[in-house]
Amino acid sequence: MLSKQAAKIKSFNPDKDQRNKGRSITTYHYTSPSGLHDILKEHHIRFTDCQFLNDKSEYVHIWKPLRKALEDIGDDLFDDEIPAMIDNMFNDNYETEKLVVERSSDISTQLQFRFLKHRYYIFCTTELQDSLNMWNYYVKGGNYQGYNFGLTVNSILKSFSFLKNENVELLYGKVMYKESEQIQYLENGIQSIDLDLNQKLKKIKSQGARDTLYKDELYASAKEKILSFLEIARLFFKDEAFAGESEYRFVIKLPLDYTEKDNSLLNAGYNVKEGIIVPHCTLKLDKSAIHSITLSPMLETRLAENGLKRFLADNGYPDNISINQSKIPIRY
Repeated sequence: MLSKQAAKIKSFNPDKDQRNKGRSITTYHYTSPSGLHDILKEHHIRFTDCQFLNDKSEYVHIWKPLRKALEDIGDDLFDDEIPAMIDNMFNDNYETEKLVVERSSDISTQLQFRFLKHRYYIFCTTELQDSLNMWNYYVKGGNYQGYNFGLTVNSILKSFSFLKNENVELLYGKVMYKESEQIQYLENGIQSIDLDLNQKLKKIKSQGARDTLYKDELYASAKEKILSFLEIARLFFKDEAFAGESEYRFVIKLPLDYTEKDNSLLNAGYNVKEGIIVPHCTLKLDKSAIHSITLSPMLETRLAENGLKRFLADNGYPDNISINQSKIPIRY
């Protein structure tokens, strides 16, 4: 039986993440009353298939800054085929493919090669604990009916770290809104991979090596890295019109053949939203992960708080979760 390796965790923007001590910050997930009920009852959070997000243009938003980035750096790239390769190979399919190399068993040295298809699932949070922009998504019959709960980035990463499946990845980080920042991010990433390719080829040349096959492998590897870089970047780019949301995202890259459905840390499943059957996956959370819950404006504070406290106690949550009322003044 093959030993299982841990799932992979990566920061979308490692430099900024390190500077801002990104894993320790608190983010907030806004949801409906029924959404909060389900999350607390099952102590899990739901990641939605990226094809089923509210903003349908989001997945293709990357093309505008990408075109501008390639215009800026195209003439300076060592591998001048990169722009054409991106045009031909980077597409808007929601499924991505990756070549996976595996040993056939723990005791065998024989390798098996296969293409593994993935899809991306997204859990959206924000750095804003009390935002009118976010509460506006939960207006029903003229009244605000919503909640948010706070949890640290690290609490989600900690839960995910127990997953033993090396073909599953978790990506996390702040969404990037400014087009100038998106362009710069793309330019830096593509140029870094291109520079690495150039340096490796120079090293081969200095050693007098003439292995054409190895050179071809280096070119192919660089192209694969660029495509993977772009696939991830598109999931953290949004139009500047949404900058007021200050979104912080968690993205799970899940194999299409992942079938865990019951009693697992990470389950694949479906829910119904506005008449549509939506694929999702759910990640179990420790009950100590949630440290605050905020009630939307106009909810009847005392009644809502009493019901919530009883529900938390009956479902085994610690008694140190703070419950707060939104401080945003709403005119009735």
